Amino acid sequence: MKQYIFLTNQYLPKPGATGMCVHNVATELAKRGESVATVCYSFDRNYHVQVIDDVKVFYIPTPVYTVICVSNKSSINSSKISPH
Repeated sequence: MKQYIFLTNQYLPKPGATGMCVHNVATELAKRGESVATVCYSFDRNYHVQVIDDVKVFYIPTPVYTVICVSNKSSINSSKISPH
């Protein structure tokens, strides 16, 4: 049995396109009897482990710099630059 680990910034239960692609590949490998794990950021900023469709998912806290960038994103996008 081979072992696979996927690293992604998002996964279930709130996946984007990347998270869904990783989930599809990971579950297919698990169906074939391979050992599969995924490491992704936790939405609640806590470490926990969960098994979803025979894939072991390690949720890790979001790094501080990512939280700062996301929280500042709204203020960056709202400041419009005039072309004049």
